[in-house]
Amino acid sequence: MHRIICSQLHFGSYAYGLRFDLDFLTATNVDDPSQCLVFGIEIPVLSRRKSRFLNGTAISSDILISAMSHPSVKMILADFREAMRFATGTGFHCYRAIETMMQHMRGSRSEKEAWQLLRATLKVERSAIDYVKALPWLLAPFPAGPIRI
Repeated sequence: MHRIICSQLHFGSYAYGLRFDLDFLTATNVDDPSQCLVFGIEIPVLSRRKSRFLNGTAISSDILISAMSHPSVKMILADFREAMRFATGTGFHCYRAIETMMQHMRGSRSEKEAWQLLRATLKVERSAIDYVKALPWLLAPFPAGPIRI
């Protein structure tokens, strides 16, 4: 349902130059209105993990200050937030965040060297990044390929 409504919403946004958004907050059983589900913002597998960025329940201020001083880090965090927000765009936004990390580390290095440095720094195999890279097209709500307008 969300995908159907959002498809129309996205087109309307583009056509009229307006930014619309849609969030489902609750779902109710039409046969029994007393059965209502309220959706939260938590993603259980992520919220249960131990984060080195937290000091108790608060975000560590030194990490926050450091992260917010780099425009690319702001973009990475925004892409991860979007990945959590839209299931059909998870792969796309995660890969975009990974690509931005690589660009952030690149400096004067070649792209190949930057990818190697990123994988070594994160201690992740190339196959894991390649898997995420394939996700945008596996989960996309539209066929892969060029879009002509």
